[in-house]
Amino acid sequence: MDRASSEAVSTLGALPANEEQIKRVHYWPCTLGIESEVASGSGDGPVVGFIGSERVYHGLRHECDLVLLTPANYTRMLSSLSLDFVLVESCRETVTGHWYLAQTLDVDSRETLTALLAESRRLGIPTVYWHTEDLAYWEHYADFATGFDALYCADPRVAARFEADGVSAQVLLPAAQPRIHNGFRQSREVGSLSIPILFDGLGDIIRHGDALQVLLPLRERGLKIIDSRNQIYRTKVQTLTDYEGCVLGCVTRQGRLGALKYADSCVALETTLATRTAAEWQAVETASCRLATAYLGAADRDSMRGALYTVCKDDGALLDQIDAWQSDWLERDIAAHLAWRRVHESHGYVHRLSTICADLGVAFPWEAYPRASIVTATYRPEMLGRCVENFRAQTWPNKELILVLNSDELELPTIPGVGSGAEDIKVLRTPREQFTGGCLNLGIAASTGAYWFKLDDDDYYGPNYIRDLVLHARSVDADVIGKPPSFLHFDDDGCTYFLHTRMSDMIRLNEVDIAAARVWLSGNTIAGTRKIFDKARYQERNLGAADLAFVVDAAGRGATVVCGDRLNVVASRRADVSSHTWQIGSDELKKKGEVIAGGIERVTT
Repeated sequence: MDRASSEAVSTLGALPANEEQIKRVHYWPCTLGIESEVASGSGDGPVVGFIGSERVYHGLRHECDLVLLTPANYTRMLSSLSLDFVLVESCRETVTGHWYLAQTLDVDSRETLTALLAESRRLGIPTVYWHTEDLAYWEHYADFATGFDALYCADPRVAARFEADGVSAQVLLPAAQPRIHNGFRQSREVGSLSIPILFDGLGDIIRHGDALQVLLPLRERGLKIIDSRNQIYRTKVQTLTDYEGCVLGCVTRQGRLGALKYADSCVALETTLATRTAAEWQAVETASCRLATAYLGAADRDSMRGALYTVCKDDGALLDQIDAWQSDWLERDIAAHLAWRRVHESHGYVHRLSTICADLGVAFPWEAYPRASIVTATYRPEMLGRCVENFRAQTWPNKELILVLNSDELELPTIPGVGSGAEDIKVLRTPREQFTGGCLNLGIAASTGAYWFKLDDDDYYGPNYIRDLVLHARSVDADVIGKPPSFLHFDDDGCTYFLHTRMSDMIRLNEVDIAAARVWLSGNTIAGTRKIFDKARYQERNLGAADLAFVVDAAGRGATVVCGDRLNVVASRRADVSSHTWQIGSDELKKKGEVIAGGIERVTT
């Protein structure tokens, strides 16, 4: 939980805007997606004194105990709290509204800020500076940044400039906060907003309109325009007759988040009012929301835009890419997913804070790879080898497999590839009178992981299946997570189908809709935390609906239940329909779906 003085909190958000000025601005009021942000504070993380922007404040407050430092409270905070370090970010004005231009000019608060750093050093509190601005702002912060124990730069060019001047500096790239920037929406909000193509750059159109002609053909493809960086008057927007019906308006931090969550795709251009580094910050936040972006311009593969966006060399390539995504939702979804994974794996604020703490020797109790327990129950001994193959193929490094053989045979069979001393594999047996629920409860109870994952013995799981579910679960503190029923592979024709259902992906499920069966999770994808298993378990006497019963029970006990993406799992459909719990004919299922080109390999990326 944040600890800040009352005077700091009272000015949170800086100087109040004039009401008449606000009325003149063409705002787009969007409240969708606000509930996706979970409670802040790490509880046992480092205690950090902070002076910085609203963006970095909201990013860091979920990972540590932030203490907002102001001219009025810093002496008391430094002396009375056991701060692990003080972090100052390059910014004109801080989240509390204090220290305006104190890092740049010789204003009154500059002397106070210098005194704050001196007092920190006197008390033995390390000081850290994170230069989050672009090289274009070099002269604004260069002199001030040199007086810290550690110096980090979001722009590699800034770090190189410091090094050339004999000042030690490390690169600490822009980051996103997955607890804020994620793709999850409320189930009842799905369908409330349609944004086929999002462009964040209304100011760019006003300033560089002639150079942005590529946007004009996107109007008929569903272009919607916002601006998250500027305040633009309604009178100015009314002059943009070429984009009539396309402009949503200026947005707040939450408004931009809502637009990112509900857009199908995004367009970004090199020609922009934003600096290169500002565009990098936007790129990592956009990708973190699992949104595919087509980028027109030059971008190094080492840059955020080059790594996270689909780079298009010219106007024609950009239009072709948008057309390809609009005609093939799966291609768009895969592009969005790969960028999302890269951000959540490596470019979160937790990764940046971990780097700082490691450099300073400050304890940071974050576990990068919590233990994942894969639980598979089967009554078919011949499938045990395949279960082990599925387990071994998973890229998540910290894992174990719990195999539960539902058999009356007292002697356990030999499993291909598993020796007697395999520490990461346990094999249990339970009599046939136990149904699926009893088998799963036995396996989960025997597991040691922070998360458990139910994998069926005959389905196909991509190598990043566990990795993705853990990343999803951590971003929203999910107790129960799964995926929507999506892909089926039929043995009779060897084809993989996408099954059309009314179940959306990337949504938070509520108890009422779960109980009414308006939303559900595919049974072969259900996973949860060890903590939720202490509250809700599988019903052991339920025959044929154990998965549904578990999710309904967990939701009724207050569990956070979410449905993730569609990728990396394909259900196997055998020719013998009687061998399935869901006994519907193959021909009838195929009528509800479409063949996926590329089959299993394409969707298990």
